[in-house]
Amino acid sequence: MRPISHLLNSNYLPRFRTAVESNTAEPVTEKSESSPPGIDIQLSELGLRKTASSKRNQDIDDSDLPGQIRSLLQMIRELQQQLAEKTAELQVLMSSPGLDGDTRQALAQSLHIQIASLSGALSSAMANLVKALKDSGLSPEQLTQVAGLLMG
Repeated sequence: MRPISHLLNSNYLPRFRTAVESNTAEPVTEKSESSPPGIDIQLSELGLRKTASSKRNQDIDDSDLPGQIRSLLQMIRELQQQLAEKTAELQVLMSSPGLDGDTRQALAQSLHIQIASLSGALSSAMANLVKALKDSGLSPEQLTQVAGLLMG
């Protein structure tokens, strides 16, 4: 995920303002070094995240586990990633010298609430996975596979 400073230091912000003022949408274009000449691929930020997510979960998709368990494993990975991102944001916030105490405290409180919410969702997803594993009658090899996917 790119930091917001990337947007401030690029020419994206003026293009965004122009698009908003003219009520048009202009996609963000990133040229890939591996793209052949003459081919320009444009993905939205959501599209980029979904592509990265699908690659990250390819091992889960390729497993021979039941669909419900695969879905729960993917959800758990997504929640773990979001939790790590929010924790990193909190660490950056706490070490940023340019904020006054009240602003830092308000932002930190907001991040703490988001972290608590994500932690609760992760706990719920893990409980649902445990229940699904008990109900599914998986083989010992499949249970080992689930453990490996949780770790990876």
